[in-house]
Amino acid sequence: MTGADIVVGWVKDSKATLQDMHAEGNAKPVLDEKQDWKLLNAEETGTITALRFSRLLDTGDCKHDRPITADTMHILWAYHPSDEFEYHQFKGQMSLHLLDSAQPQQVIDMPPDVKTFDLIMPNVTVPANKSTLYWCQILAVPKLTSKHHIIKYAAIIDKPQIAHHLIAYGCFQSITNASLYNTGYECYTQSMPPELFNCWETTLGWAVGGDELVHLPPEAGISIGTREDVQFFKLEMHYNNADKKDWIDQSGFKVWYTPTLRKYDAGTLTTGATVQIIPPKSIFTTHGICSEECTRKFVTEPEGLRIFAYVLHSHLLGRKIRARHIRKGVQIGWFGKDENYNFNYQQARIFNSEKRLLPGDAVIVECVYDSSERELNTYGGLSTMNEMCLAFLFYYPRIKMSGCASLVPAQNQVDIFNASVVVADNG
Repeated sequence: MTGADIVVGWVKDSKATLQDMHAEGNAKPVLDEKQDWKLLNAEETGTITALRFSRLLDTGDCKHDRPITADTMHILWAYHPSDEFEYHQFKGQMSLHLLDSAQPQQVIDMPPDVKTFDLIMPNVTVPANKSTLYWCQILAVPKLTSKHHIIKYAAIIDKPQIAHHLIAYGCFQSITNASLYNTGYECYTQSMPPELFNCWETTLGWAVGGDELVHLPPEAGISIGTREDVQFFKLEMHYNNADKKDWIDQSGFKVWYTPTLRKYDAGTLTTGATVQIIPPKSIFTTHGICSEECTRKFVTEPEGLRIFAYVLHSHLLGRKIRARHIRKGVQIGWFGKDENYNFNYQQARIFNSEKRLLPGDAVIVECVYDSSERELNTYGGLSTMNEMCLAFLFYYPRIKMSGCASLVPAQNQVDIFNASVVVADNG
């Protein structure tokens, strides 16, 4: 616990005590010279002790107090059942966004004509000899005769011990080979059918540590049911089988949809970079750019895009992620920022007020990596041991662009990484 900012409290003989402390080692915490936590209320009923307390977000005690920010905060908790200040018998830890709302505060009523469908990948085998497995499968959209809106979805995670992230990519071309609906494939290998390579628009998503239930804002829904909409989904599950055990998994999504249309269609814009080389034994920064030229071409409405939420994403080396909002060459704000990024806590974060991405704006996604414990280069890629630098921006009204990122030309990637080529037939 060295360096931890600690508050300790208890109730004994109806008298409450609260102390502002810090850890200098694996020993009893030390009392701060300046006491910043204020006890607001204390109750003890039977075996339950409840303490309510507060302090300034930044106390000015740079030596012992950590500022409480909108970044990911790592929380440790511990308690002992006695009324004395003793070494804890029970303890735990979690990551939290203390100042963010993970879901909109307003309660959104479901229309009476709402229906549901499930997107589940049945009986996926995750073998013990695979520490990282990306598994993909095509699943059908309900056959509809008119436009509908998806207004809510929930991730159904069967084996949370190995689930790292789950994405439903929208596919806009029809599938004529019916047998593809019944079989899963290891993603992005030569065994994956070419049709699956055409599915790149992130439509539904969940990542480890994130909320399983997602409401779209009341103004927008994800459109299905017309020829211009998603014709089927490609589900992609990233399994992180660190313990190298055999598993059978059945994960997916439950989706709520309605013919009662909202004003706007919603979409997801993927920004950042995936192809990179991170040297060992270093603190290394990389950038991915969605340029002014791209937004000027694809963001055609003068009012631009309304960004209502975001997810930041990297792998094990990621320590900080920043999505900068650039207008006329000057940074005017953030589309997302986390100075304490945690690979195991990738929460969709809702803006208190929507951001506007206008034609001609740019997005620069910046990732800071710590490779101090790696002996070799770390490359961009799909494995947990590889790296990514991405920001997913959830927005409306939807445009005809699903990704805006920095990419290395395909032949250059083949030359750099001495890779084999998987060719998708786009015809």
